[in-house]
Amino acid sequence: MTKASGDKQATAGSIGLLWWLAGAAVLFATCIAIRYSGQALLEAYAFRQTQTALTSYWMQKEGWHFAYWTPVAGFPWSVPFEFPIYQYCVALIGELGGWNLDRVGRLVSFAWLVACLWPAFSIARRLKLPRDVALVFCALLFTSPIYVFWGRSFMMETAAVFFSLAAISFALDFIDSGERYGSVLLFSLCASLGCLQKITTTGPVVLVLGCLWSLSVLRRGEWRWREIAVAACGFAVPLLMTVIWTKYSDSVKLANPLGRQLTSGTLIAWNFGTLAQRLDPGTYAGVVWRRVMVPNAAGIVGLFLVAGALTMRRSRAIVLWALLLFAAPILIFTNLHVIHEYYQTANVIFLIAALAIAVGCWLPSIAPRALVPAVTFVLMAFNLHAYYKVKTDAGLSYAALAKRPYDTTNQPSLALAAVVRGLVPADSGLVIFGQDWASILPYYAQRKSFAVPTFFAQYETAWQEPQKFLGDTPLGAVVICQSDGKEPGAEAIRQALLLHPHWHLTDAVGCSVITTGT
Repeated sequence: MTKASGDKQATAGSIGLLWWLAGAAVLFATCIAIRYSGQALLEAYAFRQTQTALTSYWMQKEGWHFAYWTPVAGFPWSVPFEFPIYQYCVALIGELGGWNLDRVGRLVSFAWLVACLWPAFSIARRLKLPRDVALVFCALLFTSPIYVFWGRSFMMETAAVFFSLAAISFALDFIDSGERYGSVLLFSLCASLGCLQKITTTGPVVLVLGCLWSLSVLRRGEWRWREIAVAACGFAVPLLMTVIWTKYSDSVKLANPLGRQLTSGTLIAWNFGTLAQRLDPGTYAGVVWRRVMVPNAAGIVGLFLVAGALTMRRSRAIVLWALLLFAAPILIFTNLHVIHEYYQTANVIFLIAALAIAVGCWLPSIAPRALVPAVTFVLMAFNLHAYYKVKTDAGLSYAALAKRPYDTTNQPSLALAAVVRGLVPADSGLVIFGQDWASILPYYAQRKSFAVPTFFAQYETAWQEPQKFLGDTPLGAVVICQSDGKEPGAEAIRQALLLHPHWHLTDAVGCSVITTGT
């Protein structure tokens, strides 16, 4: 056997092993997604999951429209944030199949994650990376704890990531040559859909790609104005669409008493965070190291591999851009990433890409290629250990959170929702105190609601005149759950019952449910 034929067999064997590892990873994540797809939306960040689900539920009930309903903030029911691409997909599929909405939402989210493989493999091909890279990426993505867990949650994160990757794939077609107008159009479409779905995910990607395109134009030194104008329009359209949607959604929110406190202008500080947060080493130790590197990139091992890739001329530029795509969302939307653990689903995928390039491109340059599947297997083992053993912000591992059973016997929110469904007619509304403006009770009680947060400017009015915030939907019940002491207490409830003799008080799961008899 010649050396060339031996190398060819070794390469084929390495590729074969990587296919097995990638397939096993996808199968593992798929089994997790399917097995726990029926879990109630309470395992983590129930506030956000049920808010997304509430939109899909009322789309099924009332139909789709631009000012879509999320009946948690009172009449007129619409407080739009993101453009509801994912929510509409879930509502449509659930309606056509007559399936449980929780299950559909989780599986649709996971389907978007699987769909990310198409643009990911396309990007690897456009960058002329070795075949190993895409397979290593697949193996690491579908064992990464953050994607195994959040990829099957009822949220639009994976849909936004898909559009981001698709935008990158088409952008690479014209960034170097500038001659593919069809690619500019497809890039603009995917980038616009991604920004509309979730600006905090796709916005930074478009920004980084814009910088890459600008540098490419300067490097070529050829000022072909028509091509430059077409590409510039391709980048301008997502920005324009985002501005139009933001202006529209803000105008809709202004019609809602609570929505006026939730416009883009009032949330700027909350979304972007402070300079102090960006300069605080604790931000990066907590978000980048503890949440991301240790559980999703093998900690020091992953750091060493990525650093190694930066020493290789062939892979250095690609890895640097991947790391910039990873860092940009954290640097731009710092507070959101500090507060919300799931927000890193927007950018960890680019760190995984950098790690895959290190394993599939740099490692074979310093060691036998047979080492690539072995190192991939070790990194997968790190990921799986983190999924089952490393604690999250909730105090449990992702595996423990995913398999937690929820029903009316062990979850007060579900028990309270069951009581409310039994006491309050379906065409009546709820006014809720003591649960912030969380959508958990409105979603599972399946009643239009106003969950009154303590920061609401008319908090006392909401207690004195609850019907005022439900429009023409009759008040069915006022629900009071004591949490921080600002909620109406026993004396206030007694006075309300004296004022309204036909009202009736029921104690349910530690909360007071005052039904109105409507």
